Amino acid sequence: MRGYFWEQFELPRFLKKCGSPLLVNPANLGPVNYSNQITFLHDLAWKNYSTADSFIRSFFYKILIPPLLKASKRVVTVSQFSKKQIYENFPEITFPIEIISPVVGWWLDSKINSFKKAGFQSDFFLMVGNMVPRKNLPVVLDAFARVRHSQLIIAGYLPKNHEKKISLLPNVTYIQNPDDSHLKILYSQCKAVISASVYEGFDLPPLEGALFQKPAILSDIEVHREIWGDYGIYFPPNDCLKLSQILDQFEPPNINF
Repeated sequence: MRGYFWEQFELPRFLKKCGSPLLVNPANLGPVNYSNQITFLHDLAWKNYSTADSFIRSFFYKILIPPLLKASKRVVTVSQFSKKQIYENFPEITFPIEIISPVVGWWLDSKINSFKKAGFQSDFFLMVGNMVPRKNLPVVLDAFARVRHSQLIIAGYLPKNHEKKISLLPNVTYIQNPDDSHLKILYSQCKAVISASVYEGFDLPPLEGALFQKPAILSDIEVHREIWGDYGIYFPPNDCLKLSQILDQFEPPNINF
């Protein structure tokens, strides 16, 4: 078996043969019929397809996560925002939920390769990640359509329905699935990192940008305010005009992370 079926059937049988040791699930899922486990639930994006990464994943999460939380000895999450949401959606959880925030930087020593010769200058904004609907990419593209002198690089995975619109914007460049050394170059050379998400449990790209002392231009959602406070530059998630004004008037703030 593979995937969900391996996790739900073969893994618990193997663990029980080994004496039922403690199992740590670092990425949301684990076997629902195994009690000696700790589950890291990063967010509840899967509860609403408009914020889920995929329909299939959302479908399985809705089936598996409720009984998994009941079976787990402890639940860990990544922010106060996610903790509050878990308690609100699963009132049967009465034990304390711990918060362990993500860390980044393990790839900082990755070798810089010939990607640096691609000619990118330090005058572009950067978006990183899987541009699923909750990442709110259309609002960002509309903003850059208004501010043609500002450059945007999108690094990660881009759904095909966005490719045509990007091809019409000469100030937007798409780099598909760059490796760690590529990302290091992009973060080190960009002016700021943009995250326009309508929903996040934590949001790693702004933190990765902070490693390089880069400011973050962020959608004004609860978790961004929690993590970044006064360090963030905020705009309403659906307001491309406000974002375009920020881009047009952007001056790097004097920050020291």
